[in-house]
Amino acid sequence: MVEILVVLIITSIMAGVAMVSFSNALKSANLQNAAERLRGDLILVRQQAMRERTNRSLTVDVANLSYAAPNVPGHLPQTTVGTSFQSGEGQISSMQLSMTSGGNTFTFDQNGNVANHGKVSLILGDRSVIVSVTKEGNCVIQ
Repeated sequence: MVEILVVLIITSIMAGVAMVSFSNALKSANLQNAAERLRGDLILVRQQAMRERTNRSLTVDVANLSYAAPNVPGHLPQTTVGTSFQSGEGQISSMQLSMTSGGNTFTFDQNGNVANHGKVSLILGDRSVIVSVTKEGNCVIQ
């Protein structure tokens, strides 16, 4: 009887550790998914600006954990590329934005360059991922 109780206690402890590990892995995956989505849409906006030889912008809304790029065809037949990180696979708990000239908009010119470059930090619990946009318009996940 005591042996069964010891086995149950050890099994419970191992299950608890596994749940914490799984939860941490899920947070990391959600955060990485959100960063990849943002980076992909930044690249899409940049490519559209270069293809059409015009300026295209992506605006980050930190308060609503979202971003949008109007008048840029997305993967679906829509006129706005963007997302909200408040629910679903890419859920995050907060965002921070740091841009060289203030503001909240990345505007790519016809050469793919961006005047107001900076970083978007996506945060979930104690984890964070940074999506950087260089003045040359390159988008990198850090």
